[in-house]
Amino acid sequence: MGGTTKHTLLFAVAALSPVVFYLAYAWHFSGTLFYADDFHLLKSVQWGKEADDLTEKIRLLYQQHQEHRIIIPRLLTLLDYFAEGHINWKTLILIANILWCSTIFLLWKAFASLNLNRWYFLPVPWLLLHPQYYENVNWAISILQQSDVVFLFTLLAYLCARRRYNPAIIVAVVATFTHGNGIFAFPIAIIFAALDKDWKSAIRLIIVMVLVAAFYFIDFRAGQNASISKSLSDPANLVRSFGVFFGGITLIIARNYTLAAAVGLAGIGFLIGRSVISLKKSFHAPVNALMFDRMVWGITAFLVITGSLVVATRSWTGVESIAAPRYLHYTSFVCAVIYLCLLSLTTTGIGALTGGPLRRKVIPTVAEGSPAPGTQPLSKDIFLTTGDPSASLRSVQDDPPDDILRLTGPQGRKLIPLIATPAAVLLCLVSYLNFTPKVRFLRDQLVADEANYLAHGVFLQYFPSFNDNIREPYANAVKSGVIQMTDKISDKIATQERYGGPQLAVASDSMRLEDANRSVSVRSARITGVYSPGSSFFIVLRLDGEKPYWVPAYVERAAYRSMLGSGALLGEKFEGNVILNNLPPGRYQLGLFTNNRLLWSDQHLEVRRE
Repeated sequence: MGGTTKHTLLFAVAALSPVVFYLAYAWHFSGTLFYADDFHLLKSVQWGKEADDLTEKIRLLYQQHQEHRIIIPRLLTLLDYFAEGHINWKTLILIANILWCSTIFLLWKAFASLNLNRWYFLPVPWLLLHPQYYENVNWAISILQQSDVVFLFTLLAYLCARRRYNPAIIVAVVATFTHGNGIFAFPIAIIFAALDKDWKSAIRLIIVMVLVAAFYFIDFRAGQNASISKSLSDPANLVRSFGVFFGGITLIIARNYTLAAAVGLAGIGFLIGRSVISLKKSFHAPVNALMFDRMVWGITAFLVITGSLVVATRSWTGVESIAAPRYLHYTSFVCAVIYLCLLSLTTTGIGALTGGPLRRKVIPTVAEGSPAPGTQPLSKDIFLTTGDPSASLRSVQDDPPDDILRLTGPQGRKLIPLIATPAAVLLCLVSYLNFTPKVRFLRDQLVADEANYLAHGVFLQYFPSFNDNIREPYANAVKSGVIQMTDKISDKIATQERYGGPQLAVASDSMRLEDANRSVSVRSARITGVYSPGSSFFIVLRLDGEKPYWVPAYVERAAYRSMLGSGALLGEKFEGNVILNNLPPGRYQLGLFTNNRLLWSDQHLEVRRE
């Protein structure tokens, strides 16, 4: 095996290992039960089966969910149902995550246009793939919408950078019916076509956009969680939230929203500034803009639009809602793009970001062939207009960079990846350590409620109103085979013993569900304690003579010092919350389930009728 082949294989292993690990990690922690808004995917399949005519089936696919028309996620769910005979949430999650991971390939295409050492790309997958955005690890609809729309817009930017506007139209349509912000793919592509003076493509895009928008906004209603007026009433929070949306990666290390906002505003400001400067210079330079620069224009436009929409509709609930895990993949994506932009500043060719007019010495030589009269290739994507079809550019030399704002030379070019690679790997590792307990808890919620539904016909984690709304359609889905369920806990009980650990603490509490128009509160109980958890860990409640109810216990991450000594990721403090309105009145014995052992305590929880 030659040296080049060995280096290629080594790089492939280094670059793909975070991708393979992330996919395996997401598969391991994904469940076989729907989670929250996944029900909107499920019901379109079940009600579609029950519908008598084609018009009703199409209406169910088209039905609004919040501000979104999620036709594409629903179609993928329907295809999975036809392929497997039932909805397999693990399969949907895997497909969605593969699409999300494919964003790395598109970023690689942008990086490759810079003609840099391939090893410099290594930090990108480590920056992008980690569980800080843990809801988007194993929540099907959130990945299909929130994560995959990033892939679609990156693909759109790539196609527009390559001036391939016909497939860009298809991507724009798919993005529109994947996530609400997808419709803004059309204006972005139209601006690209206009910049290229490709008026035919621009007109086609405008016509399709008008038709799609007319279809999209039929009987459109504002989402129940959206309130632009409330968000705009607090400008300071609006700006802070906008920064946190892009700078939330700092929350991996410190829960400081002011720091996150500052980093985010600086980061998106850098991308906007770089895009504006490179766009401005593309109008005056004798060479068309690099594919990399054009991709950054499209990506930056997408980020600014998306951040503005999220903040304008959701920031009224507080900056914490903008730092919700379903949004935090954007900050990882921003970091990866900024890193590539910093690398681009080290190039000495036409892709450099400059602070003033770029002075070039052009050395023409005889061309072996030119792609078109008056244009000459700098690369497969870039052409130099010389006015002389017999000359091609073989060398571009910049004057001394006294007026050029960039990192220059081999030293600067190596320094950025030399710092970024270990930093990205370390940040990724810390994210896995900090957020795996949350990913595990989300999985355990599904495992617990699958057993609860099979035993009692109720999902404990949801408000009673939600259980009431889904009771009939979900029962029909189970009966018809659209959904398959198994109790993954009860069959694992090997022994039942007396609990000998510290006393459990039980406190009365409440949970509040709030949207833009209403607020609902329900009674709950918070159960806490200290016990060494096993591979599975649940709090158990049981009425005499009845099957138990299972409550997932959130176990905190162990302190780093303790982790290094014991090798255990989880600590011993745990907490579980149960909505009492979902339980029949009675006196419930409390216990714990861990390592296939059911441990019953002498404590009881009294649930009274409200």
